[in-house]
Amino acid sequence: MINEVVDRMIHHHFPDTVRINRCLKLYHFAMSIAEAEGCYGDSFVAVCLSAILHDSGKNDRSATGPSTAEKILSDLDFPQTAKERTLYLIENHRAHGAIDSLDSQILAESDYLVKFKDERMSASSIRSIKKEMFKTETGKRLCSLMNA
Repeated sequence: MINEVVDRMIHHHFPDTVRINRCLKLYHFAMSIAEAEGCYGDSFVAVCLSAILHDSGKNDRSATGPSTAEKILSDLDFPQTAKERTLYLIENHRAHGAIDSLDSQILAESDYLVKFKDERMSASSIRSIKKEMFKTETGKRLCSLMNA
């Protein structure tokens, strides 16, 4: 089913291949960190889905209807708790105060791993963010490997 979400994300963002590739990179990092850090069940599903859809839910919730991420997930057979957590993670993935659990930490770290290269951040900025924001051993390791 996650493959269906990837297909829907690509369809939603096409022809913006930069955004599509960003979502796919974030998904890969999130899945890798989640597996290594022991994030399982609905939390693992929510991490994967929110990584794929994190740019699909940006500022598009209207007072009268669901967000794009909600629409993409609506007819797929994921557990309701995973869908709800996915939407929460998407809505809060840039709010550092909302890092309240392993799944939100994984999404934040994955987002930074992609952002470091996409935004060509300086080595000193990366070191500072790593020290302040990275909590998982896997995220720290990947950050060090990619920014040596």
